[in-house]
Amino acid sequence: HIRIDARRLGTVNVSVVLVQVSAHEVIGDRLPRRPRSGFVRLGVDMATDEIVASAQFVPVRAAAYAKLHQRASHYAIVGVAAALEVSGGTIVSARIGLTGAESHARRLTSVERALAGQPLTKQSIEGAAQVAGQDLTEVSADIHASADYRRAMVPVFTRRALTAALARA
Repeated sequence: HIRIDARRLGTVNVSVVLVQVSAHEVIGDRLPRRPRSGFVRLGVDMATDEIVASAQFVPVRAAAYAKLHQRASHYAIVGVAAALEVSGGTIVSARIGLTGAESHARRLTSVERALAGQPLTKQSIEGAAQVAGQDLTEVSADIHASADYRRAMVPVFTRRALTAALARA
């Protein structure tokens, strides 16, 4: 486990889609406390005056990120992160995150379902990558890439991220 303590680092601003993370300590007007479930949602598990003071991350061995970046800024036009839990040559579970294609990062749950329980092979990855992005509804468009281009790149970069994660498994 990797532990990050926000009080030692100052401000920690982390967007986490894929890693298994649990809030280790929450602080606010009250005394520091440990959340009941470990996973916190503002306004539900935490008061609005509380912040996560430290978090614990479980490292993932079979993980990778692939992105099509905008040349000047290097922001993702489309970025896909893949984390695979593998046991005995079988994909036990997958967490696939997408950024850049819509207004916010999201999970590609259709790809995750297509991979779960499958053998860790290029054929499984190819099949899962084909469904990537089919359920996107509000694909972004700007001067850097049209919505159609972004939609077309989602399966391409999903395949690239999954192939790189496969190599690390």
